Amino acid sequence: MVLIGSTGSGTTFLSNYVAGQFNGFTICKSVTTRNRRTAEAAEAAYNFVNEMTFTDLLTSGRLAYVKFSDFDDTKYGIEETELASIVQHGRSPILTCHSIEEAQTLKHFLQARKMASVCISVYASEQDRKHALARSGETMKHLVRYHMDVAFKIQAHQKQFADCNYIVVNRYDSQATEQMRAIVNAIQSNDIADGCDVDVIRESMDADIQEIRRGLSLTASEL
Repeated sequence: MVLIGSTGSGTTFLSNYVAGQFNGFTICKSVTTRNRRTAEAAEAAYNFVNEMTFTDLLTSGRLAYVKFSDFDDTKYGIEETELASIVQHGRSPILTCHSIEEAQTLKHFLQARKMASVCISVYASEQDRKHALARSGETMKHLVRYHMDVAFKIQAHQKQFADCNYIVVNRYDSQATEQMRAIVNAIQSNDIADGCDVDVIRESMDADIQEIRRGLSLTASEL
């Protein structure tokens, strides 16, 4: 299972929900060189390591998947042993990402290992996302970057949602978890949707884009 969503959309929360409510799924933790955020729990979906440890994992061939962030020069990877442990326990891995391109890569990554690859896009409004980012302890630098970048992400999503099987609209209420429960039930019944209905969120997305465009008057010194 691959969950895709912009930072603050709730992919981590929904991943934890699925892993906690359904025996067949386990979060596949990534190793990363980024710093733990202020409000990030110790049981977050990451194993935090330093540059030396990450380089050792990479050069020794123990990482099955590697991603380099062009935003803050941090690195992410998935250890072969992490995946193997999940499979040995008869479970399916849950992976999260921020872009359509990465989701496609992760789907191929899972398919190559004979694992089911269902892609779920998680959408949250800009207002809800900003509130979530503030609660998570993001710095102003990060908040500005995500605010400016989201318009392009939304426009890209509108063109490429067909690559996803489902869309979950996360308003930070019980509806999102109810949607996830229905999706997992469909997966476990082997009744996976071929594609998702973009119209369920198009109106909200268009409103978000207009809000962002009105706020794009930031000067270079504010970035």
